[in-house]
Amino acid sequence: MDESLRHAAQKGNVDALYASIQKDAKVLDRIDEIPFVDTPLHVAAYAGHTQFAMEIMRLKPSFARKLNQHGFSPIHLALQNYQPQVVLQLLDIDEDLVRVQGRDGMTPLLYVAQTGNLYLLAEFLKACPKSIEDITIRRETVLHIALKHNMFDAFSLLLGWLRRTWFKNASLWEKKLLNWQDDDGNTLLHIAVLTNEPQASSIDPHAVRLLLKFKVDISAKNLGGSTALGMLESGDARDKQNQQIKDMLRRAKCFSIFQRPKVESFADYLKSPVQIDEKIYIFFLRQRTKMTNDTRNILLVVAALLVTVTFQATLSPPGGVWQEDNSQHYAGTAVMHEYLFVVLAVLNLISFFITVFIIFVLLPSGFRSGLFFLPLYIFSVCFVASLLITAPVYFVSKLKAWQVVAFMFSPVLVPVLEGIVRSRRRKLYEAFLPKVKVLDPTLR
Repeated sequence: MDESLRHAAQKGNVDALYASIQKDAKVLDRIDEIPFVDTPLHVAAYAGHTQFAMEIMRLKPSFARKLNQHGFSPIHLALQNYQPQVVLQLLDIDEDLVRVQGRDGMTPLLYVAQTGNLYLLAEFLKACPKSIEDITIRRETVLHIALKHNMFDAFSLLLGWLRRTWFKNASLWEKKLLNWQDDDGNTLLHIAVLTNEPQASSIDPHAVRLLLKFKVDISAKNLGGSTALGMLESGDARDKQNQQIKDMLRRAKCFSIFQRPKVESFADYLKSPVQIDEKIYIFFLRQRTKMTNDTRNILLVVAALLVTVTFQATLSPPGGVWQEDNSQHYAGTAVMHEYLFVVLAVLNLISFFITVFIIFVLLPSGFRSGLFFLPLYIFSVCFVASLLITAPVYFVSKLKAWQVVAFMFSPVLVPVLEGIVRSRRRKLYEAFLPKVKVLDPTLR
């Protein structure tokens, strides 16, 4: 870089900047052609000259993402010399600068988590929520960084942000980040009980308690084959407050005995027999990949028509209904023989409940779809009530009170069964999707 331009950046002299441009109109272009270089923006950002930095940013936006010979961008240098005003002004222009990876894959977000700057950490998350996804070359997330450097306030802030955030796929990222493994296979729970440095202070049990509240996978093993509890029991963890952390992990382990056992490696997974629940999930995946939104919409329309026709067959059974009361029947009950009515009623019930179940399954997950559950359930109760009302008197008279009550509440089995299927499907989805995506990277 030209010495006069460097001097102008060090002093924050905008007039001197334009004097250099007047002498050589391509002075900034030549700097931009160099892959790794200290640009005027690097110099101004480190020195804290906000106005000069904004002027350079306007003239050459590409400088903001360029790394110098040491692997740092302008925003990295501003953070290292604690120039928060420059940092925030740069983010006002380009929020994605939070995700610029410097040396070792460190982003500005990862750096402030490492230094424990809570104000900038909160500002960065607000400016670019997706930056939470970035990792270092050692596969460390921002949560790993904060925990490894004993920045417990920053760690608590990040966990609180994860719990409250609502951007797209936030729930997926919450679960993924909390169980993320670094290049040693250590999850956050491993880090929380791991001795990083001999001179480091004892881990705060509060970090372990927070992670257990988020229901992290306590059975996860690192590349050494150790769980977090195993590391403590083998004496591989900190001595102070060891017993307290052990007790917390043991209590949590008691509630996780029903978790699905995990395959040790992807190679073992491919060699292992295909389980029944896996077959179900594979069938679901294959059907889902073939089903477009248009197909789903058509199926919902057909299902709605089937429900309507089935309901109508109950309200108007073949042969009609009696129009007057007498000693053998009541007005509104079916004219047909009771045995034929039972056959028709059973077929109608099967058709109706299967169709309603299909509607439940076809509806996407989420709060909006959940709003349809109560109306569909009430509609199902109305169907059963209509069936009882139109049933021949002789048939109804043979039913006991508890049978009538059970019959009326039978529709509750549909949403319960759907909930079980959806819950199981979600667990299978979470268990197999990472492996299936290796087989089919195009799967979303």
